[in-house]
Amino acid sequence: MEKLITGSQNPAFNTQLAMRALHKFAGVLAVVSLAADKHSRRLVYLTWALVILTAVLLGYTAFLYRDAHADIHHRTLSAQRSDANPVEYISLRETILEKPGIVRITIRNNDAFPIRNISLNITFTPATRVVPQPVYRIQWFIPDLIQSGSDYEFTAVDTSGANVLGSHVSGSGDEWIPKPEFTSAESVTK
Repeated sequence: MEKLITGSQNPAFNTQLAMRALHKFAGVLAVVSLAADKHSRRLVYLTWALVILTAVLLGYTAFLYRDAHADIHHRTLSAQRSDANPVEYISLRETILEKPGIVRITIRNNDAFPIRNISLNITFTPATRVVPQPVYRIQWFIPDLIQSGSDYEFTAVDTSGANVLGSHVSGSGDEWIPKPEFTSAESVTK
């Protein structure tokens, strides 16, 4: 083997010269391989950065879409509501004449927006007989904000001092039924 490497019988095939050339070629390949590996890692990092940026932009786009959709929905409701009376969206849940001059009433806001400053007349009619018009009436005002879709219970007190409601409380033989009539309300659209 040593004779083949160091021998010079065949000048066209000098093994030592070939070994030097292979050694240089291997060095060049090692340098090129390290540079290619370095550039490959950079491309992998760049790819991951693009994936993360794409995900962030997708999330931001979804957020903007949802926000725009909510704004369009709000504007549509506001446009539809510009001529509607908020009183139309108030429903009566319960009325009880608890004590003389004290009425407990529960109402519900069925509007898409909160309402406040509700004015109402509470009329009283007998439960046992039909009368052409209410027997007694008191006015009441609710300044509180009532959220959309929520119930609101309040107690109205007859402050006139007439004590007309004294013998007509709930459960008595001549019971009067309170019925609220909503006259005005303010819708809070913002």
